[in-house]
Amino acid sequence: MSLTRLFGRLDDPSPLLKQTPTTLLFLVALLITLFRPDDFVRQLPAVVVSVVLVVFATILALVLTPLRSLRHLALLVPAIDFFAIGLLRFGTGVTDSAFAAIIILPMVWVASEMGRRYIGYAALGTAIAMLLPLVLDSSLLSQSDLLVRAAVSTLVFAVAGSVVNELARHSRLRLRSALDDAQRRKRMLEDA
Repeated sequence: MSLTRLFGRLDDPSPLLKQTPTTLLFLVALLITLFRPDDFVRQLPAVVVSVVLVVFATILALVLTPLRSLRHLALLVPAIDFFAIGLLRFGTGVTDSAFAAIIILPMVWVASEMGRRYIGYAALGTAIAMLLPLVLDSSLLSQSDLLVRAAVSTLVFAVAGSVVNELARHSRLRLRSALDDAQRRKRMLEDA
């Protein structure tokens, strides 16, 4: 299998290409937690399940990459990642988690899809990742600052998602225009 087939073209990245940064950063998180568990791990089962979810999401991305007819299912991959990140945050100390920033990767993936509704989906995924620790440990709800942080973080990521969505839209328009120009030039040369 060629690299282009595996990862897609730059103008049409595959699910595997979009998943690779999340997988690599989860690998870094796993290595850090393995070498310094006393400093980072608060709930080992949550960390293990988060890693299993990312492995599953990566396998799903690998399976969906050559199957263009099933690409509509590709957004299941970042959806799974949002849950995995929420579990990783829970397992590594919620507010103290060194790995919360990983949330930007699936957010960008979802927000860059064609259509404004994907901004909302990216915000929803972010909210899930931010609120999942509070759902798993209701004693955290007594810390009102955690709810405020989750709400503010979700709002910030939603705004960032809207910027990503707009930039992706403009990029698609420019690419379409460049392809149309190339086709026009090709026809002109053929007609000459």
